[in-house]
Amino acid sequence: MGGKEDKPENYNVVTYKLKEVDGKTIVTLTQDNVKDEKEKEHATGNWKMVLGKLKEVVENMD
Repeated sequence: MGGKEDKPENYNVVTYKLKEVDGKTIVTLTQDNVKDEKEKEHATGNWKMVLGKLKEVVENMD
């Protein structure tokens, strides 16, 4: 990612959990092995966009 060597210590591990609460689904997402604040801000922006679109699609399903 981002020009890093392809080896396990450079991989980001993304975990998501789904939990039902009062008939709604709660999505919890974590991303491990973020190296610095700049990478964290970039990842946060991307995940907000992805999860926002997922929410939009799910809420508008027929």
